[in-house]
Amino acid sequence: MRFSAWFHGLPRGMRAAGWPMRRTCVKRQAWQGSDAGIHSASVQSGLVRATLARRKPHCSGTVITHLFQSSTPFPIIAMQRFKADFKPLTGRAGLVLLAILTTQAAIAGPRTINGCRLEPQTSCPGANLAGANLAGLNLRSANLNGANLRGANLTGTNLPDAKLGGAILVKSILANTNLGGARLTGANLQSAVISGAQLKDAKLQNANLKFAAISGVNLHGANLNAAILKQAIITGTKLDRAQMSAANLQYAQITGSSLYLAKADNADFYGATIQGCVLDSADFKYTDLTRVSISSSSGKALKLRGFRQGTAPPPPIEVNK
Repeated sequence: MRFSAWFHGLPRGMRAAGWPMRRTCVKRQAWQGSDAGIHSASVQSGLVRATLARRKPHCSGTVITHLFQSSTPFPIIAMQRFKADFKPLTGRAGLVLLAILTTQAAIAGPRTINGCRLEPQTSCPGANLAGANLAGLNLRSANLNGANLRGANLTGTNLPDAKLGGAILVKSILANTNLGGARLTGANLQSAVISGAQLKDAKLQNANLKFAAISGVNLHGANLNAAILKQAIITGTKLDRAQMSAANLQYAQITGSSLYLAKADNADFYGATIQGCVLDSADFKYTDLTRVSISSSSGKALKLRGFRQGTAPPPPIEVNK
């Protein structure tokens, strides 16, 4: 179901009614005022998506998207209290239409892809979700062990404490994804784009993060023991107290990140570049630091006992395909 219309006052009305909103436009004035209105709305994956716009000249072309969670449908009794004039569409009429859309979304229930019901605590081990758009879904504590999520869009997806052991996440998009405490042991995240994600205390032992682009990620206390981060690009990431024993970071580029109290003993940093990082009190004992470039970084109380700078032939630089 989809409609396109202009009306007055809905943003204020929705705020008064307690509708949850998520703005993607930083221009607050772009959706307030008497000339703001719904441009379009539709039901998508259990959410009502409404696009609001403002026609004032100084905000010409500004479009804002909001998502309205449909866990509690708008009271249908509100539709019986008044008769709305839909020509032109008024604020009250807009609330009625959103009520209808929200009710439909609630009735529709969670999406199902290839037999996997996409909801919190779902159990879909081995599910085929390759290329799926799972953006914004709540999959808290879901069991997706061994699932195929190659190329999936997990932007803003809520996956705390989820089970993703052995899952295939090659070239997936994890922007602002919540994976706090998630179990990703042995998962394949090669060439994944991970930005602004929450991975605090996540289990990533033996995970493959080769060629991954990791920026602004919280990996505080994460377990990356024996993980493969070869040629990964790590920027502005928090790795404080992370466990990285025996991890492979050959040719990795680590910039502006914090490894305070990180435990990276026996890790392989061959040819890595470490720039502008905090290495205070980190444990780099018995690590391979051959041809490593460290610049503009702090290393107070850095443990380097037994580190190696060998003369063995360099490991090959691979091509990201």
